[in-house]
Amino acid sequence: MIFPAISPYLFTGIRTSIPFAVIGAIVGEFVASTEGVGFFIRMSAGIFKTADVFVGIIILMIMVIIMDKIAELIERRALRWQTQTEHIQIQA
Repeated sequence: MIFPAISPYLFTGIRTSIPFAVIGAIVGEFVASTEGVGFFIRMSAGIFKTADVFVGIIILMIMVIIMDKIAELIERRALRWQTQTEHIQIQA
């Protein structure tokens, strides 16, 4: 059974890739979109509405945090069988 052995690494990869996926989507919206949060940020920056730019950035941060929490919940439920290891302190 390979899946139980790789599952912690799989979930770590998923949780690590969430911000990069959002960044990729927003860059795509910056370049070639006529709607979406990236388009909203680009248009707000173009007409010097700084407050709206920050609103768009805060929305993106909230989206990433929510997606990370959902992935963490799924990870905890999927890896319930795994025991938590205690941190071992090495004495010099």
